[in-house]
Amino acid sequence: MFKSSFLLAAALLLTVVRQDVQAQTQTQLQPRQSESVLSAQAGSSVLVIAPHQDGRVFLFHNYNVPLAHGFKVYRNTEGTGWELLTEEPVFPVQNGGQLRMRLREGWHSISRDTGIDDAQAFFLMMRSGTADALVTLLTLPDLAQAMGTLYIDENAPYGRLAAYRMVMVNEFGLATGTVLENEAMLEARLPLPVTGLEAKNDGRTVTLSWDYPALNTPGTEEVFRFRPRFRRTNESRERNVLPGVMLRTDSSTRFQITFDVPATNTEYEFWVEPQNLAGQTSEEPGRLTFFVADNAAPAALSGVTASLISEDTIEITWPASTNVDAAGYHVYRGFAGEEEMIRLTPEPENLFAFSLIDQVPMRGRQYRYAVRVLGQNGIESNNSNVVNVAVPDLRRPDPVYALEAAFDAENKTVTLQWLHEPDAENFRGYRVLRSLISGHTANGYAQLSSSSMSEQQLSDRGPSGLGFEEGRTFVYGVAVVSSTGQVSDTLFTRLQIPVITPPEPPSAIHAELRGETHAYISWSSSPSLDVTHYRLEKITPDDSEQAVTLATLPANNRSFTARGLELSRPYLFAVTAIDSAGNQSVVLQSTMVVPQRVTPPAPVHNFQVRARQASEADPARVSLAWQTREPRESISSFRVYRSNQASGVFEAIAELSSETSRYDDPDGRPGQWYKVYPIGTNGQPARDARAVQAVLR
Repeated sequence: MFKSSFLLAAALLLTVVRQDVQAQTQTQLQPRQSESVLSAQAGSSVLVIAPHQDGRVFLFHNYNVPLAHGFKVYRNTEGTGWELLTEEPVFPVQNGGQLRMRLREGWHSISRDTGIDDAQAFFLMMRSGTADALVTLLTLPDLAQAMGTLYIDENAPYGRLAAYRMVMVNEFGLATGTVLENEAMLEARLPLPVTGLEAKNDGRTVTLSWDYPALNTPGTEEVFRFRPRFRRTNESRERNVLPGVMLRTDSSTRFQITFDVPATNTEYEFWVEPQNLAGQTSEEPGRLTFFVADNAAPAALSGVTASLISEDTIEITWPASTNVDAAGYHVYRGFAGEEEMIRLTPEPENLFAFSLIDQVPMRGRQYRYAVRVLGQNGIESNNSNVVNVAVPDLRRPDPVYALEAAFDAENKTVTLQWLHEPDAENFRGYRVLRSLISGHTANGYAQLSSSSMSEQQLSDRGPSGLGFEEGRTFVYGVAVVSSTGQVSDTLFTRLQIPVITPPEPPSAIHAELRGETHAYISWSSSPSLDVTHYRLEKITPDDSEQAVTLATLPANNRSFTARGLELSRPYLFAVTAIDSAGNQSVVLQSTMVVPQRVTPPAPVHNFQVRARQASEADPARVSLAWQTREPRESISSFRVYRSNQASGVFEAIAELSSETSRYDDPDGRPGQWYKVYPIGTNGQPARDARAVQAVLR
């Protein structure tokens, strides 16, 4: 509920204090009927005993008392018997209105610190059982008493061993069966003080840090929060750093908090009070005296601009600083790509100066500018936004002349030479370019040298560094680059590499049938870069392998469809690469293709079926005869089927040669049905066949 730097689980705050804090079954009760229910178990709820130095004992519990219910408190001092401390049951407030009336002025402080004006909403939050609610109750004893989480034994037998019980009762004062019990030596244990207290500041913002032992260290078990405090050394008034609580975590031994003090250039005393559940702190917390100096830098500017107002002059402008302790401005300049900047203003510009004129030392560079605000404490702000201004040098150098390119066939290199008289004050080097000509167009230029090359010749070993492909045409260009990056006109020359070696053939050729009488032929490109055409030929092996030219195609067309092929006749296709000098590669042949029928054959016609009775010369049988419309070379076989019904399942009974058109079925009988399917050379049967019944004739 309150502002805090750390969060400690509320359940842990209660359970770590005593290892044996739990509801227990009682067997030593006085024989009073009103107390017989004290033997009931209280589940996971706990009772914590926190003795105070002033003799009071704080009894905290985490049981969520139902509305309209309350509790009775009993004490047993050194086994003398249970004594009822509450003549009437303690009933917590039942709503926000009762809470507000019970706390009176305390409610205004709680409302201010939590930012909650609605007392009923705050009441419900305190009954929620959350970690934040329990921490708030542990922190504010008056609130904890009003909500029924705390009972204070004002007349405790300090210094003696005592046991306490809380017996939960209903609205009629009758025990509900829930009992909380614990015992402890009623001696206050003051928390150990913090150690290693340190402070640092950035202007009015102070950061305190300190050490504290880990949880369960003797002398720290009941410490659950810290209260950082401070005062001016010349005043007695003490101030809290936080309006709420700063919780101790179960895993940290180093703690830190950041806050603002009222003024800088002032000496303060800081200390941190560890507090336990009874609200007690260390006897004498370690105190630290620290001078909070005005060491804060002014806020950095934004909105700085710079512009070129002449060939070598830049104006820098900036907005006014809003820092009340600003004393002036300093302007810094650096070069692009360099982190370091130099200060241009020996003395700070006054608060009413918002621009500066800078004459740069050289043209052709990019400059960076930043403005810093100078504080009255002599500390400068960080850089403003950095602005970049390029100061161009537009002088273009003179171009080269007499550019020549020559090919060395033995070394497979191109040598370039040119003439030029460089300007010593404005010369960086030569830029050499090369481009491959495809058709009549250059395919983009590659730079062969750095822009700082100063020699007037260059040896080029080709795009791959291993020489040049024969027949290729290249364009070379040479330009001059000034020290400021200006480039002269480029002088070009063209060179074709001589063609001597025949080209390589394509690496692969593929032929496949597309339809019954035509084939699609495709091939890969030749590895040789000077190929201009391909010649495609057709070869029929059964015709003395006579080659017939089908087409001569340009290099970018590597496919062709051969039409009008004869069925069942084998064909080969061959391709030859031809370069710009007319040199021809070796011939590359495809695999053999044989055009075949791709559609199913037509059904047989004039299909006749005759059943014959047995005679002395011949046994009984069924004779079949048919005719076909297909050429015999397109039929591979005939398949005969038989069934007992016209619409029944037909069973294949014979596979016949394509040369026959008759069949005698020795197992046939009158009344049976027959079908004959021609099977094409492509393996496909006719799509349909007429069923004919065998009858005696």
